[in-house]
Amino acid sequence: MPKRPMKPTPPTDAYLANIWHLFNLRESPFFQDTLEASTDARYPIALFVGRTAEARRMLKEIGGKPSTRLAIKGPPGVGKTTLVQYLKSEVLRDAILSRPEPVAVSHTDTTDTFLLRLLSYVYETIVSHPLHASVEDVEPVQSARQLIRAFRLRSGGLSLTVPGGIGVGVSRETDVVTPEGVTAVEAPRLLRELARVIVDRLEAKGILVHVNNLENLSEADQTRSAGIMRDLRDQVLMNQHYHFVIVGTADAIQTVVTSHKQVRDVFGLPVPIGPLAYEQLRVLLARRYEHLVLDSDERPRDPVDSAALARLYGLFAGDLRGTLRALDEAAHALVGYGAEAASPMTWEDMLPVLRERYEREMADQLTDTQAGYLRKLAGSLEATVTQKTLMGIWSVSQATVSEIAGELVARGYLEAEPDPPRGPGRPQIRYRLAGAARLIFP
Repeated sequence: MPKRPMKPTPPTDAYLANIWHLFNLRESPFFQDTLEASTDARYPIALFVGRTAEARRMLKEIGGKPSTRLAIKGPPGVGKTTLVQYLKSEVLRDAILSRPEPVAVSHTDTTDTFLLRLLSYVYETIVSHPLHASVEDVEPVQSARQLIRAFRLRSGGLSLTVPGGIGVGVSRETDVVTPEGVTAVEAPRLLRELARVIVDRLEAKGILVHVNNLENLSEADQTRSAGIMRDLRDQVLMNQHYHFVIVGTADAIQTVVTSHKQVRDVFGLPVPIGPLAYEQLRVLLARRYEHLVLDSDERPRDPVDSAALARLYGLFAGDLRGTLRALDEAAHALVGYGAEAASPMTWEDMLPVLRERYEREMADQLTDTQAGYLRKLAGSLEATVTQKTLMGIWSVSQATVSEIAGELVARGYLEAEPDPPRGPGRPQIRYRLAGAARLIFP
């Protein structure tokens, strides 16, 4: 018989008192952790809400072809990564494997280092499989292990440890190197042969490779990543039994996936992901409350009133991650101090607390010059601006605008989206204040 949830403990002044017990919750429902498909996950994929049409479109694509290349684009924080986690859980039902973590694109990546990241993803997927013991001695698995180990020794990386007791230790006394050009030849071969191991020996249909982190790259890094994708098109992206899902903001996808015709032609049209509707946000939080309920005999209580939630979500313009973070920040200052201990947070209480916290964070993150540029933009009458407009507002050159705006985007104070193309060439980028800046500058 499953253990019955314990009764909430009365609130105390103890340093480690759990404020969420006031609302019949085990912990904060405003977490930003990625949902996972495993049955024992702390935050299971069953908490996923919305995206039905987008998910159905991509699942049909993956289910109908032996290999696919998909791109998902949307603003930061709207749930693109969570959508991919949902796709992973669904394709697993059809024996398509994957890893919970994505292949992150680094600003220092070359074709060789990106190949090794892909190889590590596939290798770790195989040796995490319940039937891994049957393939440990297969040549491509052994060769992949050795190549990954050699790369990590050369680059000073950490040892590779995977479930099932298999470890690739890093011995500082062993001199292992990969000669120039070996990775470019061996990694594509091993990726092809590991796909056969997945199909023939693990009796799966293929593997879904999730490529992420594009929105954290500078424009120059995105351009370099576009070149890497072009270089790997025939050797890797077109391999049978591979399903690639690349995720990023619209401008990142525009650069990395659609810059080169060779890459653009083998990807489906990017799937746009917009913000969840406010009512979907309410459903999302309700599911989290039910998942985190402390005493199942009583209903969980909402820590924030609906008017405050709507105002905050509107301020963050659909940025779910930013909204959840702001709710969590406000809760640590306000929960337990309302008219009653379990009173939900109101907008009137939340706004001054959040503004003070975000102002302090901005002072820590930005130089006085950067904060001054942000203040000038906030004081203009423009809701969204182009680089040309910013040149006038800031009285600087286009190169300086690009540099400053890039820093403000990277630090979460500006959002950047490409305008719909009006002809040949790259679309111009439009900028607007992000949620943190809209809290600071009403």
